[in-house]
Amino acid sequence: MCRLLAVVSAVPQPLAVSLGDLLPGFTALSSFHQDGWGIAAGSQSRMVLAKAPRRALDDPAFSAALSSTVTDAGLIHIRWATPGFGLCTGNTHPFVYGQMAFAHNGSAEPVQAIWDQVDADLRQDVEGSTDSEAYFRAVLTRMRRADPPDALIQAASAIRSVTAISGLNAMLLTQDALYVYADHDADSPASRRHGPDYFPIRYQRRAGSVVVSSTGYEPVNLQWQQLPQRHVLRVGRADLDVQVFGD
Repeated sequence: MCRLLAVVSAVPQPLAVSLGDLLPGFTALSSFHQDGWGIAAGSQSRMVLAKAPRRALDDPAFSAALSSTVTDAGLIHIRWATPGFGLCTGNTHPFVYGQMAFAHNGSAEPVQAIWDQVDADLRQDVEGSTDSEAYFRAVLTRMRRADPPDALIQAASAIRSVTAISGLNAMLLTQDALYVYADHDADSPASRRHGPDYFPIRYQRRAGSVVVSSTGYEPVNLQWQQLPQRHVLRVGRADLDVQVFGD
């Protein structure tokens, strides 16, 4: 299980600026979610990625990446590894494919059942061994026939049908938009252990930006809206337009 934070801004700026008031509380969550950190950010021509299997709170490279990454759209992931998936860069989120980045909060098993949902060519050149990367490739498979909101919903539905999940919360960053999907099993052992407030995804329109976040910390002066279960939030990078798509 992990924590997610993302922003889409009207103008490019360092993530340390666009998310500045949120970062202390979010980073403090790595005192528990201590198995790695990752940052993906969109640029004009490629996806910029920085990540390490170290605790964000103690790693100067995390702070440096936040300060040096100038973008209009970025996502941050701090990891609490699912047992059985080692602590290495290849298993650290986000995962990048072409000009898209993906991060996941939750778990789904068995992993092979997810890979069975993936086109053969998309099973090649993977970074690690996680359920999360398999989930990303399942989404990419469906994006060949559907737009990103439908692809996220369809991939999650297929995964739920063949695995036991705790959560399928996901962030997908493309050249056009940030897409965020909310989905968790309220009866899973993880939900019972951490309580009903652990998995919800929330978002906020701000002056010049839209932010999306996991729970676990309470930033000052922000009124959050919760993304409904099995819905997709789309935030356009060109205009900050916010749309919500249902299951």
